[in-house]
Amino acid sequence: HYLKYVDKIFAVSDALKKALVQNNIANVVVIHNGVDVNEWQSDKNDVDEFKNRYGLAGKKIILFCGRLSETKGGREIILAMGKIVKKIPNANLLVLGKVDEYAEWMVDLAAKLEMRDKLIFTGWLNGDLLKSAFNACNVAVVPSVCFDSFPTINLEAMACRKPVVATCFGGSKEAVLDGQTGHI
Repeated sequence: HYLKYVDKIFAVSDALKKALVQNNIANVVVIHNGVDVNEWQSDKNDVDEFKNRYGLAGKKIILFCGRLSETKGGREIILAMGKIVKKIPNANLLVLGKVDEYAEWMVDLAAKLEMRDKLIFTGWLNGDLLKSAFNACNVAVVPSVCFDSFPTINLEAMACRKPVVATCFGGSKEAVLDGQTGHI
């Protein structure tokens, strides 16, 4: 209601602007979020130490992070991992996020697919550990099945020169160039 009375609204993606306009919210300007690429670099020793800490040395690492939920694609990434590990046996899903009931549900689903050992949960990370996680991975995934306005995970992964596999729901398709910086 109140958004109709402001002079200007800044949206983080064209997808969010479109959603606002569809709801009769005018005067929307898009300013995409950004990250400082230099802030996302990690020392090789820090990355190696991170891999050793979580038992990831010599493995293919798929990074999934953020709020763990059905809408953020938790179910989809576990089902996809079931297929991935059949083709890439040393693939592991590195999950950065709060270890809660949904995380336990993800573990149960992975166990049913006989790949529980392919999930590594770190809990929330920040600072150098977070940067090391992004730099350690081979690919980052953003499997949201909801409208996700402009996931910063895309930017953080690309700042670390990692490809991103994301869904088309929301602003990921504005950051990830399909076939160039990842896949939508």
